[in-house]
Amino acid sequence: MLLYDNNIAVTNGDKKQSGKFSAATEYQIDTKKKTIKQVWSYGKNLGKQNFTEVIGYAQRLKNGNTLINFGFKNKGKESNIIEVDAHGNQVFNLTITNSAKDMTYVYRAYRMQFYPDNYVFDVTK
Repeated sequence: MLLYDNNIAVTNGDKKQSGKFSAATEYQIDTKKKTIKQVWSYGKNLGKQNFTEVIGYAQRLKNGNTLINFGFKNKGKESNIIEVDAHGNQVFNLTITNSAKDMTYVYRAYRMQFYPDNYVFDVTK
């Protein structure tokens, strides 16, 4: 199970870490043993800079990468969309400046293909 964790301890959680970072986190659930184990996470290393009180999203892509939307970064002044590979290396990073007055936050981000797989860019044309 992959989810976006704003990291705010409401009733449970680590109150010492609460509010210090947000992250996309993957858990492995064993229904027979009734156990849950965290197997992957990305975001803690970004720290408070990418903390979002609200609005965030994580999606595993077909290529194995993970697309993460920190939608309410810097108290809603920015949204930051990051794609990372399985090892946590960033392959895409886009920051969008939001107008908090107009509430134009990035609620969800999706990766879309602009060109077909067989497209070849030719700078001579």
